[in-house]
Amino acid sequence: GNGAPLVVGADAGSVGMVVQSGGSVSIHGELQIGANLGAVGKYTVSSGSTVSAADGAGALLIGRAGGEGTLRVEGTGSFRHRAEAFIGNTSSSGAVGRLEIVGSQASVQFGQLENAPGGASGVSEAISWQADANGITPLVIDGNGFLSASRVQLQDPTELAANVGAGASMFGDGIALELDLSAIAGNV
Repeated sequence: GNGAPLVVGADAGSVGMVVQSGGSVSIHGELQIGANLGAVGKYTVSSGSTVSAADGAGALLIGRAGGEGTLRVEGTGSFRHRAEAFIGNTSSSGAVGRLEIVGSQASVQFGQLENAPGGASGVSEAISWQADANGITPLVIDGNGFLSASRVQLQDPTELAANVGAGASMFGDGIALELDLSAIAGNV
């Protein structure tokens, strides 16, 4: 309840891991997963619930300042962040951020989804959905948090100039979206 950040994978060479398989976790301040250059952080919620930024003001930083971070929500796990979330953060840091949403029974909700500019050394940002036989879990953006407006930003406005190609072959610097539907079977 003191508003201090929770850091999973803090320093160069460190690997931090949280695996939640039940219960309830409340983080009042910022949550950093893979916080610094050379650090690796993984946070998995397979059942139970996690609420971060319970105060509505702390950021969620998945892969920050050169760190490698992964947030995975699967099974019946529930993850709610009540403020802005960054997948990959700190321009030109080489940070790697990944959000993995697995199956159709989980719950994932953010206040806002933000995108940090990649810069010269880049930032790797990805959101991955893996379906089960019943479909996928949606990522819900509810508009709560510091910026006080619904906001989904998959590419920072300063990155638009780096976009190349056109139509279906256009690519650039922003959050990559991945969708694995291989578990869904149907009649053709």
